[in-house]
Amino acid sequence: MIKLTPSFTRMVFYGFALLGLSVLVGFILYWLSPKPELIKHTSYSSAYFSRSGELLRLTLANDERFRLYTPLQAITQNVQQATIIYEDKYFYQHPGVNIAALARAINDTYIKRTRRIGASTLTMQVARLRFNMNSRSIVGKIQQMLRALQIERHYSKAQILQAYLNLAPYGANIEGIGAASWIYFNKPAHALTQPEATLLAVIPQNPNKRNIATHTGFNAALKIARRVNGDKPLIIDYVNIQSIKNLPFVAPHFINRLILQHRYKPAQSYTTSLNLPLQKLVRQQAQQYITRHKHSGINNTAALLLNFNTMHIEAELGSVDFFNRSIHGQVNGTRAKRSPGSTLKPFIYAGAIDQGLIHPYSLLKDAPQRFGAYTPENYDQQFMGPVLATHALALSRNVPAVSLQAQLTAPTFHQLLLNASISQLRSPEFYGLALALGGVEVTMHELAGLYAMLGNLGLHQKTRSLLTSDKKGTQLISPEAAYIALNMLKSTAKVNQNTPLQKLYQAKPYDVYWKTGTSFAFRDAWAVGIFGHYVLAVWVGNFDGEGNPNFVGRAAAGPLFFNIIQAIANEQPIRNYWPDITTVPPKAATKLRLTHQGKPLNLRLIDVCKDTGELPNQHCPTLRKSLFIPGKSPIKSGNIYRKIWLDKKTGLRACNPNPKTQTQRVFEFWPSDLLQLFNQAGIQRKLPPAFMPECTLDDTASSGLAPRITSPSNQLTYALQKNHNTLALKATADTNVAQLYWFANQQYLGSQAADQTFFWSATVGTYTLKVVDDHGRSASIEIIITLAQ
Repeated sequence: MIKLTPSFTRMVFYGFALLGLSVLVGFILYWLSPKPELIKHTSYSSAYFSRSGELLRLTLANDERFRLYTPLQAITQNVQQATIIYEDKYFYQHPGVNIAALARAINDTYIKRTRRIGASTLTMQVARLRFNMNSRSIVGKIQQMLRALQIERHYSKAQILQAYLNLAPYGANIEGIGAASWIYFNKPAHALTQPEATLLAVIPQNPNKRNIATHTGFNAALKIARRVNGDKPLIIDYVNIQSIKNLPFVAPHFINRLILQHRYKPAQSYTTSLNLPLQKLVRQQAQQYITRHKHSGINNTAALLLNFNTMHIEAELGSVDFFNRSIHGQVNGTRAKRSPGSTLKPFIYAGAIDQGLIHPYSLLKDAPQRFGAYTPENYDQQFMGPVLATHALALSRNVPAVSLQAQLTAPTFHQLLLNASISQLRSPEFYGLALALGGVEVTMHELAGLYAMLGNLGLHQKTRSLLTSDKKGTQLISPEAAYIALNMLKSTAKVNQNTPLQKLYQAKPYDVYWKTGTSFAFRDAWAVGIFGHYVLAVWVGNFDGEGNPNFVGRAAAGPLFFNIIQAIANEQPIRNYWPDITTVPPKAATKLRLTHQGKPLNLRLIDVCKDTGELPNQHCPTLRKSLFIPGKSPIKSGNIYRKIWLDKKTGLRACNPNPKTQTQRVFEFWPSDLLQLFNQAGIQRKLPPAFMPECTLDDTASSGLAPRITSPSNQLTYALQKNHNTLALKATADTNVAQLYWFANQQYLGSQAADQTFFWSATVGTYTLKVVDDHGRSASIEIIITLAQ
């Protein structure tokens, strides 16, 4: 029996007081303990997925581990339940430390020494993983328990479980269930089956021994998992489990670009715009094409498939082989600056249509022309003479394109490219008029964006690599001009008959609006165009800039372009995005109202004379349909085809009609400048005969067209140099005019042939310039001549 002395009583009192104080201090410390960070303290992997959710790339975290942050709601209940059953079945009951389990562990480990038991709860394991503790020592275990209590003080059970599943080791350098599920089973954590979840749940206790990517590790983990699964069958095949070396490495150029763009952002999962089946299809077609054409020195290609409706990149091939050093395979051909050749010409024509310079069938001049010191030539070093605008674009004639570029104002072609965000543009003077022929360098993305602008009826938008829906853009070309330019591009196949490309194009139930291009010295071959709701761009060449005579757009890039289109059409239906109102009956065309952003397009479908592009008179032999922008398109009534009286005996042109001795026939009356071009091109026209000898000047002057002065321009002031005072006088005349006569202020200056230029030594003054043809018809203008300072 213990005698209660005053000293003993005081000792007991102080003991309980000390215990109470300790409890109180412990409670205060527990309550005031700071909140530790469980998730953001470490780095994570970034995951890039296709638009349908397939993994394209899983990057390493900063510490060279695969660790993909995955919120708890994105982790299947199969994983959560299996983890709790195996690791800590009383997880939801204890405050972070399981006292009963801890007592059993002390008894078995240190007293009985039968086996070593850790007794770590999930919370304690989170503490060990978060603070990198050595929990095998007593001191370490105490620290682990205190940290567990601290964690439980500030976090819910769901947050603690989420932290564990994102930090736990799953073999090799894999941490977290998010990375483990993709690496081992190529699926997200929310899609794991019960057997898969159980197999993964047992790995963290011994990740080195239970690495399921190895045969022995799989068997070791499977043995434990079957015990955890209880009565439920655990059926899983080792051959279906993948390892780190099987991680996907799809569209490497595309993903590398995204990684570079996001290098300063926190790691996360990205859903890209990439369409994985189309990506594989484009890559397969490119590889097959290169294999077939290696004998021609064609070793590399790049391609881009853009959905212009959403501006999403659905396939991107930077090179045919990313790992081939001999072709510099890691260079991204879709982002490299290259000369586009003639692929920019459609935008010159669209601008010319928009500014009222031409309509689709305006007659242009494909003839030698000098623009200052620049004299452009065609690819074939020949000239076609007069050529319709649509055919000039389809046949990629250089001179008409340069001539149209020289006429563009507000915006100029350089300004249009600048507005379309073409990067690294130099001054307009640096390029001059060579801009029309590929004198500027663009990337494939920029080029595809320009063609997407046509598909979106003049609205220019940025291409997008992530699955976003932002469709902001800038209207750079009118919807009407863009639609007309599209229809002009569609005629490429019709104009280029009997070519290998024609065989690839023919008999397709959908339209292809396309253009090819070849850069200077055969360094780049291009084919780019629109089909369905896609823009497809294809490039063939060498990244080191070495040229090859086989690098011709039509021959080198064109076949691959159509091969890819056909392969896509075999997998999915291709339907025209915009209807072609030029191919429907006239009555139906009036009912088919094209709209853009809710507004009807200001377009009309009219008849024009097939060979002249003018509004037809009653003598035009053949008509064609043409699109027309009322109030903008420059179109006039035709007077090329005229019916005249001919003397039956001589066949000469009569002056006074007499049905008894004369007959009527239709002839072509071309202006002298166009007639000269026809002659230079060796094209014969049906020209009228000369007048009968008895016809007077009064008779001839009353018929036909008066001349038109083309140089100098009316109402302008010309400043001449003191020692260079020569002014060029030029006019066009009717077909049967041979000579032109020039006058200045009624003073005769001289004459020249109708197709020649007259040079006048002018002096300072105000002049009325007059030209008279040899049939008595005339025209005049007013000019002022000054002396240059």
